[in-house]
Amino acid sequence: MSKITSITGQEILDSRQKPTLAVTVKTDTLAEGYCFVPAGASTGAREALALPLPEALAGLKEIADLLVGQEVSEQDKLDQLMIDADGTENKSRLGGNAMIGASIAIARAAASENNQELFQYLKPLSPQNQTAPPPHLFMNLINGGAHAPYGSAIQEYQVIPQTNDIRQALAIGRQTFAHLETLVAKRFAPSDFTQGDEGGLAINDPDPELPLELLTEAVTDRDRVKFGLDAAANSFYRDGQYQLADQTFTTEQLSRWYQNIFRQYSLFGLEDPFAEEDFTAFANLKKHLFNALIIGDDLTVTKEDRLQQAIEADSINSLIIKPNQIGTLTETINTINLAHTAGIKTIASHRSGETTDTFIADIAYAFGCFGLKAGAPDANFRDQKYKRLLAITTIDGK
Repeated sequence: MSKITSITGQEILDSRQKPTLAVTVKTDTLAEGYCFVPAGASTGAREALALPLPEALAGLKEIADLLVGQEVSEQDKLDQLMIDADGTENKSRLGGNAMIGASIAIARAAASENNQELFQYLKPLSPQNQTAPPPHLFMNLINGGAHAPYGSAIQEYQVIPQTNDIRQALAIGRQTFAHLETLVAKRFAPSDFTQGDEGGLAINDPDPELPLELLTEAVTDRDRVKFGLDAAANSFYRDGQYQLADQTFTTEQLSRWYQNIFRQYSLFGLEDPFAEEDFTAFANLKKHLFNALIIGDDLTVTKEDRLQQAIEADSINSLIIKPNQIGTLTETINTINLAHTAGIKTIASHRSGETTDTFIADIAYAFGCFGLKAGAPDANFRDQKYKRLLAITTIDGK
């Protein structure tokens, strides 16, 4: 196998027109890999720290000094060298953005060295779920919370087509979004709706149930579509209480509200329903909504130790996977493996500040994730992930 000859970085703009990092890895056999690093607006307190660009570029230079001359195929070793050199709990010295950029770019360079697609190279890195069907699509069609300039405090209102046929799922999602845009344009003045960070509609009305009413009307075949929410409850949690529109909820009151809307709208999944340290509230809601996906994101931040805590508390049955939350591909794989061993479904996810990079689609497919969450299907930075997944299933004969 070949050796790394250079690791370089430069500034690019993400989907919110904010600076982020592009990383390129080259080898002595002219193989090359890249990563365009996304960034989150709604971030968990314990996730890897994305440094400002000058500091991230400095961290990347140190990574290059460490890894140039190493075998590009030794992903575990290279990731561990970065982890050891950083030496912090949250990747704050070298930068989580520099580390994940280098880690993914290394994997792409190794795949290129083998004349493989990225998903083909990744599959042997995890022995589990090799025969899993393609992931379900979690499409955020109405944006709120930190992802929108106004609207509901709930961050995401998703449609989840009930099929593993990616072409069919995309058709359902796009048709639903087109109907939704027509409905919203009829009901709201142009000044009262816009595009949110994740490509869905942001609506100038704080009512947290209105988006579910609109989605219900927009769907033409309710049997083929389920709905999901990303509450991102940290964003409306203050002093032990939750503020939704003009109502203040205790933890128990909010739990009952979730249970009511789950029954009313036959919901499928609920992400981060409570504050990020409240493992007990997650567990209690999971007992009441035993047929639903109770999903950890800020709660678990793609970290093995946080996931283990959630497993011991029986807090969740599903898990968001965001590689830049943890900082290396190896740590991402380890968390996925722990989840699957414990019978917990995984959902590979984009970030609100996205790039044109599609590596999460390869990760979702290669490691047998239950879902891929990439925003609205008509927004370019989001739709490219769905198109990549469609291309992967075509290549792999599914």
